[in-house]
Amino acid sequence: MSALRAAGVSKVFRFGTNIPSEGDFVSVIFILKPAVPLTENLANQIKLLKGSNLKREFHVWYVPKKNSLCEKVLEREGVWGDITFRNYSMGFIPLENTYMSLESLDFVRNCFVYNDPSDLYNVAMYLWEFQKHFGQIPELLGKGDAAKIRRENEDNDSPV
Repeated sequence: MSALRAAGVSKVFRFGTNIPSEGDFVSVIFILKPAVPLTENLANQIKLLKGSNLKREFHVWYVPKKNSLCEKVLEREGVWGDITFRNYSMGFIPLENTYMSLESLDFVRNCFVYNDPSDLYNVAMYLWEFQKHFGQIPELLGKGDAAKIRRENEDNDSPV
């Protein structure tokens, strides 16, 4: 919270609660996961705030990145043109000295149930960013079918 205050943030509201439209703030930043129900809630919130007499700037930071479904919802609701977008990748969140979390709630479902490995890109990018700051990790261990495929490719000296 102190980091937000240092950046000039005067008031923080939990997403899903109604932001009072009579406030004298000009910029509103929403930080949310790219999910259709959350985006519909976002559109309703922006419509309420646009109804006041103040001219406001709306910024939406999708964590980790926006998707086309959310854009379509905002277009359908008529607020897409009022928003400045940004992708905000939180990366690893340190929970203890030796424990970090990716906070990707849908990772297991997407990767293993729907067989969609696109979230692995985020994991790779976070590991790369981590190594950029703290040095190369000497040994990474993998488990499961994907690790087996990677090992076979390394043994064959073929690129992945």
